Amino acid sequence: MTKRGFTLVELLVVTGIIASMATIGISSYGAIKRGMANRGALAAATSVISLAQNRARIDMSPTVVYFMNEYIQGADDKAGTVQRCAGVAIAIRRAGRVTRFYNDLLYDEYSDLENTYPSVERESDISDKDAGFRLYRFNLDRMEYSIAKSSVVRGVINNNRDDDWCVAKPRNTAQVDDDNQEMDGSTSAYAFALKDVNGANWRMGDAYAYEFARIRLPDNYIFGSDGSLPDAMEPVKFVKAMRFFPDANARGSLETINVSGLSPSGGYKSIGSTESKLKDI
Repeated sequence: MTKRGFTLVELLVVTGIIASMATIGISSYGAIKRGMANRGALAAATSVISLAQNRARIDMSPTVVYFMNEYIQGADDKAGTVQRCAGVAIAIRRAGRVTRFYNDLLYDEYSDLENTYPSVERESDISDKDAGFRLYRFNLDRMEYSIAKSSVVRGVINNNRDDDWCVAKPRNTAQVDDDNQEMDGSTSAYAFALKDVNGANWRMGDAYAYEFARIRLPDNYIFGSDGSLPDAMEPVKFVKAMRFFPDANARGSLETINVSGLSPSGGYKSIGSTESKLKDI
């Protein structure tokens, strides 16, 4: 019997078919991957909004979500890279008010800070290596925060009429009896010790807040549009603040924010807003 192999034409046809099928498969995979990333970015933005709304209802305290974009890497044609940015959302909850201040100490006379944080008698008792945490100045329009040390400082509030009512004094200025009680008409209070003011303009009566949620979108997904892009000169660009109050329970009154992603052809294009997702909750 004569053995017959494949001709060159047949091999080329089969190779072409395989290449076409591979191209279609790769394109479909890329589209599926982008679609999943788009849905994930929208779901993350929706979740932090829903969480802030529910937290305001449960805690009966106002909440705010700050949306911003972070600059990660610049474009470099020689290296073949593109500018990379990512959206960040931070949710905060109002926790108390600053009743008095002394230097870098923020006092809250009506809160049991000593039951929430470690307490010390003097600020110098806190280690210089203390990392601290963000203490937000509760602002409905823009984000302000300072870095507070992880321990609170015990101080003395003088309640005499001739006292400067907005200033708290360090604890070592008061006399105490055997039961550690103030003997000169003063009362004890605890204060946040600010490690870095960070531009927050604190005043007596200001509300302070804690961060309870934070999300970061995948690289090259941002809040807003091209006009919301940060750069090396402004690495963090504020986009929007959403406010939620204890009585904010009407779905139609919820604000939304647009999410954009970097398209394969270049440029940021909208992938949708949180409005439709919130309607499903």
